[in-house]
This record gives sequence, C-alpha cells and structure tokens, in this order.
Amino acid sequence: MRPKAAILLFAFFLAVSCSVPNLESESCVDARGELKKLYSLHFDRGRASDEQYRRDRERFLTEDLAQRIDENGEIDYLTQTGDFPKAFRIGKCTETGKDTLSFGVLLFWRDVNRDEQREIEASMEKTDGGWVLDKVEKGEE
Repeated sequence: MRPKAAILLFAFFLAVSCSVPNLESESCVDARGELKKLYSLHFDRGRASDEQYRRDRERFLTEDLAQRIDENGEIDYLTQTGDFPKAFRIGKCTETGKDTLSFGVLLFWRDVNRDEQREIEASMEKTDGGWVLDKVEKGEE
C-alpha cells in the first residue's frame, strides 16, 4: 500500500472512531428539534405579536396550550418572565412518561451591566402530529 493511501485510510478510521455517540433517546432528539424551532421562532419575533406568528406557533403547541396562552399579560408565557431574555439554550431532557418529556430551557441575559441565566421547564407531549409543547413552568429558584 502506498504511504499516502495508508495515511488517508488511517485518518478515516481515526475520524470514525472518535465520533461522539448520542446518549439521548430518539424521542428526546426528535422533541428537542421541535422545541428549538418553537423558541427560535419566538425569539426571532421578540415581544411583538401578530397573527402570522400565532399561526406559525400553533403547530408547536397542544390544542389546550394554544387556547390558554395569554400574550397580552405582563409575563411572556414561553419564557415565564416579563424581562425578555437575549438568548436561550435547550438543556437536559427527562422522559416523564410514555409519550411525555420535560426539558430544561436556559434563558440568558447579557449586556454591559448584566450576566444572568435562569432555567425554566418545558413539557412536551407526543401527538399524532409529532412532539408539541404542553406546558412551561418556572424552574426552581
């Protein structure tokens, strides 16, 4: 075998053997993607609300939650705060039932005077249409 080919073959096997396995269940992986899309949509539009946003958001919510969300309140339901965060990150997934999951959602505020993070809990439910958000609650303080 030529030295160049041997080096390439070695590099290929090294890259394949160093891959990090995904330790989350398939349900967590699928639901995480949907939750990330919802929060990305929510953060992209800021606190402003319009009819198009509400229509786009509905596919990520249970029917019950879509009816209950109060966007006119002082507290934003999806972030559980009146002080809108600058960024978010979807955290740990916990299987809470056969077709239910809970995610920690980290919220971040960073500017010249502030560097803060808080965690909220987002409960997801599997429906015929896929994974949807059922409830958001403040995390332990």
